[in-house]
Amino acid sequence: MHMANGYIRMVMKRKVILQHAVAWAIFMFYEVTSIYLVRGMAGALSDYVAHYILNILLFYINARIITGSGSVRKKIGLIASLVLGYMAVNFVMNTMLEYFAVQILRPSRPIGYFFVASFWRCFYFLGLSTVYAFSVNLIRSTKKINAMLTEQMQKEKDQILLQNELLSAKNGLLRAQINPHLFFNTLNFIYNSVYKLSATAGDAVMLLADITRFSIANTDTDGKVYLEDELVNIDDLITLNQIRFDSKLQVHFVKEGDFKDLRIIPLVLLTLVENVFKYGDLQDKDQPALIQIKQMDGFVHFATRNKKVFDSKEISGSGIGINNSKKRLHQAYRDSFKLRVNETDDLFYVDLTINTDCLCFVAI
Repeated sequence: MHMANGYIRMVMKRKVILQHAVAWAIFMFYEVTSIYLVRGMAGALSDYVAHYILNILLFYINARIITGSGSVRKKIGLIASLVLGYMAVNFVMNTMLEYFAVQILRPSRPIGYFFVASFWRCFYFLGLSTVYAFSVNLIRSTKKINAMLTEQMQKEKDQILLQNELLSAKNGLLRAQINPHLFFNTLNFIYNSVYKLSATAGDAVMLLADITRFSIANTDTDGKVYLEDELVNIDDLITLNQIRFDSKLQVHFVKEGDFKDLRIIPLVLLTLVENVFKYGDLQDKDQPALIQIKQMDGFVHFATRNKKVFDSKEISGSGIGINNSKKRLHQAYRDSFKLRVNETDDLFYVDLTINTDCLCFVAI
C-alpha cells in the first residue's frame, strides 16, 4: 500500500512538471513570435535561454515565498531582496551576453533603458507568479474545505447511524421488556407446581429463574458485574442444559486461578457459552466440548472448543452473538482484549484474552 501511494505521488509529480513545461513552452512561443512580428527580427538563442531561465526562477521563487509560511512583513522583505537579486543578476548577465555574443545582433542600449526594461520584466513575472501563487492557495484551501466538509458529513452520517442503532436497541428492549415481579412470581408458581411432580424439573425452573434474574438485573455504576457471578451463571447454564438432555452432553468446564474482585461487562462469557450449546454437537464422547477460564501472566484467558454441527443454517447463525460480544468488548476495553475465532472441518474455537488491569475492582 505504501509503495502504491509512493508510485501515485511520483506519477502526479511528473504530470504536474509536464503541465508546467508545456505551459512555459506555449508562453515562450507566444512571446518570441510576438517580438518577431513587431520587430521583424529575432534575438540570439543564448539571449532567450538565459533570460527565460532567470525569469522562470523568479516566478517560482516568488510563488514559493507567497505560498510558504511566515508573516506578511517577512514575505515582503524576501520579495524585495529577490527583486534586488534579480536586477543584479540580470545586469551581469546582460553585460556578459552583449560582450560575448549578442552585440552583433543588437546594439548596446543606455543603462537607463536597461533598468526600466528590467524593472518592467521583473514586475511582469512577479505579477504572473503572484496570480499563480494565490490560485494555488485557493485550490489548496478549497480542497481542504471540501475534505473537512466530507469528513463532517461522514461524522454526521455515522452519528445518525449510531442514533438509529441506539433507537433500534431501545425499541428491541421495550419489546422484550416484561414485568420482572410478575415473571418471577409466575416462575415461582411453576416451580411449586412442577416440583411436586418432578424434583429435576423443579430444579430446572429454578436454574432458569437464576439465569434470567442475572441477565436482566441492573449492573453497578461501572456497568459491570463480578466475574465470579458470571461463572456461577455459566455453571447454571451447563446444569440446565444437562437436565434438558438427561445428562448426556459432553461438556467440561475448567476454572484455574483466583477471580475474586475481578469485574467484567455482563453476559459476554455467557453469550459465548450459549453459542456452544446452540451450535455445537455435544454428544460425542470422543470430542467433548471444553469451556476453560484461567488467570495467568496478567491476563484472563477464556476459551471454548466444540464439535461443529454439520448444518449450514445453524453454523451461519453462530457469528451473530460473537460479533455483538466483540462490539461490546471493544467499547469497554478498546485495545486491552483479543477475541479470536478459528475453526477446522469439524471443530470451532473461540479464545478471549483480557488484560487483568481492566477487570480489577476499583472502590469509589
